[in-house]
Amino acid sequence: MATEKERAKAELEQLHQIKESIDYLLMCRLEAYEKACRITASPYSMLKVKTTSFGDKAGNAAALAADLSAEITALFYDYWDLMLKLHEKISLIADVDLRLILELRYLNFNQWNIIAKKLNFSEKHVFTLHNKALLAYAEIGRDKNIFPN
Repeated sequence: MATEKERAKAELEQLHQIKESIDYLLMCRLEAYEKACRITASPYSMLKVKTTSFGDKAGNAAALAADLSAEITALFYDYWDLMLKLHEKISLIADVDLRLILELRYLNFNQWNIIAKKLNFSEKHVFTLHNKALLAYAEIGRDKNIFPN
């Protein structure tokens, strides 16, 4: 069974998972869209011969673009909704250092060495504070749960 600290960390990491989904979707789907566009980008002389075929391919490329746009838009709405909820919950942590560590790590996706530099702490101290921050976040989570168990 997961501890409160583990549940808090999993909740915070969901924003990064959505970001990774957006990145992956962009990479894979844009590649497919580019391929469809290359097929439709035929020289004009070829278009006169196969006009209906080009129309079908252009329609496919347009459909791919519309689908990609809709998927990305939905993920962005999820991303911003979750970011606002996490930020609201993190902002309830009284200790400024603990709050900053969570913001830098889970909202800004900074690496540990960057967080240490920004806060002028050693990485070891940042890890210690991070554990305290997760516990503080979990404590707030008892009263202000974003995700039901």
